[in-house]
Amino acid sequence: MNDRRAAFHALHRPGRPLLLPNAWDHASAAALAARGHPAVGTTSLGVAATAGLPDGAAATAAETLALAR
Repeated sequence: MNDRRAAFHALHRPGRPLLLPNAWDHASAAALAARGHPAVGTTSLGVAATAGLPDGAAATAAETLALAR
């Protein structure tokens, strides 16, 4: 996991912002990755709604990780 953290951290460079597109599902995440985006964000509302949990309450950490895996 530390290698992934280091790789993500390396994407943050002064003067060159990281463009982090937001995927709504697996298909859009795969399409963004295929277009060359080295990192893709997830929609917190989509994950929360799917799990029946509130958004923005840090209640979906486990669901988000499971979805990313």
